[in-house]
Amino acid sequence: ADVVVPINWHLTDADLATTAWRSGPPDGSFDNLDCPAGQLLVGLTTWSQTYVSGLAPWCARLNADGTLGTAVRGDRQGGQCCFGSADDLCPANQAVVRIVINAGSVVDRVQAVCAPLPGWLARGEIGASLGGRGGGGGTRTQDDCPPGYMGSGLNLRSGDYQFVERVRNLRLRCSRVRDR
Repeated sequence: ADVVVPINWHLTDADLATTAWRSGPPDGSFDNLDCPAGQLLVGLTTWSQTYVSGLAPWCARLNADGTLGTAVRGDRQGGQCCFGSADDLCPANQAVVRIVINAGSVVDRVQAVCAPLPGWLARGEIGASLGGRGGGGGTRTQDDCPPGYMGSGLNLRSGDYQFVERVRNLRLRCSRVRDR
């Protein structure tokens, strides 16, 4: 008889990697927008117009079978300028693995890119691109979680820019995901 070995997905929350700071390294303290232990980043709420003013993470628990639980929005950091916010969530059972940022003096635009867990971990397969929020100025960069890691939060620093609170620096935090 064939014996099926169960899959037991889990995060190694203490094994973190970060992408490069965009819009330069912060010149002071920064805020962590981390998902709770055992959860992955599955979306963003963005407050923006020409620039990105504030961000909040959407997080979901990684289940042992490799599926993701219900997404819950975390706390906002930064400002809430202009015309409200936009929620962008990965499709079911995908998590953020890439962040595309346009930045100059501040973060002008941010876009998250998702991936299915097994496809990303085995082959670097990319999934859905979420809505890009903010303006189009600044230099465009793309940063991925390293192989074996998926998004588990953001680091950001906000501050006054043109008399409005803006996201000044941003980077993606990634946690190691294992299937046994």
